[in-house]
Amino acid sequence: MNTRHLANLFIFLALTILPMGVATSAAETALPTAKAGLAAAAAAAHKWQADAVLVVVETSTAEPDGRAYTWMYLYDSPASKQQAAVMVDDKGEVSLTPTPIVGAFRKPLSEFVDSDRAMAAAVAAGMKTHKFGMKMSLKMSKGAEWFMSDRDFGYTIDAATGKFLKKEE
Repeated sequence: MNTRHLANLFIFLALTILPMGVATSAAETALPTAKAGLAAAAAAAHKWQADAVLVVVETSTAEPDGRAYTWMYLYDSPASKQQAAVMVDDKGEVSLTPTPIVGAFRKPLSEFVDSDRAMAAAVAAGMKTHKFGMKMSLKMSKGAEWFMSDRDFGYTIDAATGKFLKKEE
C-alpha cells in the first residue's frame, strides 16, 4: 500500500471514529439532574428505614442547565423519628448519613419536575446564572417548590408544573 492510500485510510478512519469518541465522552461527562440520582437515593434510604420518605432535594453545585456534581436527598423516617441525608455524586456514588431531626422539613415531597426544567423556568424569568455552582432546593411549603437564586433575587418555581411563581429580593 502506498503512502497516499495510507493517508486516505487514516483520514477515513479519523473521520469515522473521532465523532463517536466525542459523543461518548460528552455523554460520559454530562452531570446528573436531581431525578437522575433519585432511585439510588431512595434505595439507600429504604434500606436504612423502610418508612423513609423524601422531604428535601438540594445542591450547592448546580450548573446553569440545572445539573449538578452532587445532589443531597433528605429522607424522614416517622417511625424512628430520624432523618438521613443521602448524597449521590456525578459518578453515581451514594452515601447515607443519619441525622437527628433538626428542621421543619417533615412533609413528604410529591411528584416534581426535574431540576433542569426548574432552572430553565427561573432563567426565563430573569435569573442570571454563573459557572461557580449555584444552590437549588426543592421543599414543601403550601406545595412542592423549587427555589434558586442569583446575586440579587430568589426565584420560586412550582415543582408540580414547572411554572414560575415569584421573584423576590
